[in-house]
Amino acid sequence: METPTSVTVMGSPVDVWFAACMLARFAPVQGDQIYVRECASAEQESRLIARPEMARVHASLGLDPRRCGAQAVQFWPAGADRSIPFGPIGAPYKSVGFAALWARARLELGEARDLADFASTQPSGAWSIDTSAYTEALKHIATNVGVRRVDEARGFRVMASPTKDAAPDTASVKVGAAALNVSLPQALHLSVLEKTIRVLIDCWSWCPADVQISAAEFARRIDSIRWSFEDMQALLNDVPYSDMSAILRQRVAVWRETSRIAPFDDDAFRPTEWMAAMVAAGMTPTRSGRLAETVSLEVLKAHIDACACREANHAA
Repeated sequence: METPTSVTVMGSPVDVWFAACMLARFAPVQGDQIYVRECASAEQESRLIARPEMARVHASLGLDPRRCGAQAVQFWPAGADRSIPFGPIGAPYKSVGFAALWARARLELGEARDLADFASTQPSGAWSIDTSAYTEALKHIATNVGVRRVDEARGFRVMASPTKDAAPDTASVKVGAAALNVSLPQALHLSVLEKTIRVLIDCWSWCPADVQISAAEFARRIDSIRWSFEDMQALLNDVPYSDMSAILRQRVAVWRETSRIAPFDDDAFRPTEWMAAMVAAGMTPTRSGRLAETVSLEVLKAHIDACACREANHAA
């Protein structure tokens, strides 16, 4: 990684213009020194999903997703007719988490409803966005601050996505899907891109003397982001337990034994997302935990039913 004075971002149209906007807004480089080279994308989704945490990014860029044909969503598609909720699931009873209560109701009361059936139907802050309209909005923002489209890369090069007509090894640094060796669904595409560009900006080399240490820190942080996306994909693709990473096996073991999600640093997903993904993959808790066992079965059933009724009323 070098100390850049000019930057060319290469990749699919939506990726390069999003990256250019982020760099122009947050990186120590002038907009008129940022270039984009649009390359043929290996695949282009008609719609992308902006996760709730991207609201601050869009506000910083001056972009309103609703002006790009965005539609509010509460779940993200995870393949094989699976949907993972963005928002909270159920409600705790006093100090007992809902997942533990649900697990006990499933074990002792024969509760048949899926955990995701109790997910909040309130607005989550996530959007499903038309890719073409979103690209045009990003392009407008970027060109207004001097970003230009070029046919040949110049200066420091950033590969923002795998493409058909640009060899990956021509890029100085990879971000987004180009940085991860995993096939990403459209629900996670923007999230990976945003997180990895932030790492690039955080690890920007300010002088020639810190180039090596900046590059090493960039690689370390990209690795820390990669594991949670790879583990989520492994879970959704029904990878055998023996083939899972050590971190994912630990997470699965804790979930099965305690109805909780073990916390790990640099996690890209909320605990409720991991819970819903595990249940969708057929992994349900075998124990509910000591706190859940202190709740009487009558109170437990009433609370579970009340949570289900509340979400049904919200949906209506």
